[in-house]
Amino acid sequence: RTLGIRDAAPEESSELYRTRRLSAEQRLYFSLSKAGILNQCLLEPKQIVLRKGQPVTLAYFIVSGTLLAKDERRVFRFGAGAVIGLAESISGKTANFDVIAVSTVSARIFPVQKIVSILPSIPGPVVKILQTVARRAIELPRVD
Repeated sequence: RTLGIRDAAPEESSELYRTRRLSAEQRLYFSLSKAGILNQCLLEPKQIVLRKGQPVTLAYFIVSGTLLAKDERRVFRFGAGAVIGLAESISGKTANFDVIAVSTVSARIFPVQKIVSILPSIPGPVVKILQTVARRAIELPRVD
């Protein structure tokens, strides 16, 4: 399975975005892709992406492949469409889990500092998506 958006420029992708037929993760990816701040990254199996308690400087949008995240109590499997590191970095928290690639992973990454610099120019709906992703990742109650 892949994220499902290969190029943010084609007319078909733009139409999907306008008609809101994309998931929250796809809309976020689409918006960031159009902004030109995503870089391609290939992670090898067993490569450590994040370490619990360490600062997060990159956000990862997983396009394909599988990663595992674990702490003392839980294990999570992440695949295409997952966003890793964004919530912690936006909220100023350290990584919640150790995250390791299980297979070869294709991802789009960007330095989190770039998010801070573009927040004022991001459309309101995308800011709400970012807030939702951040709340879910750091397990805070929903605030409307």
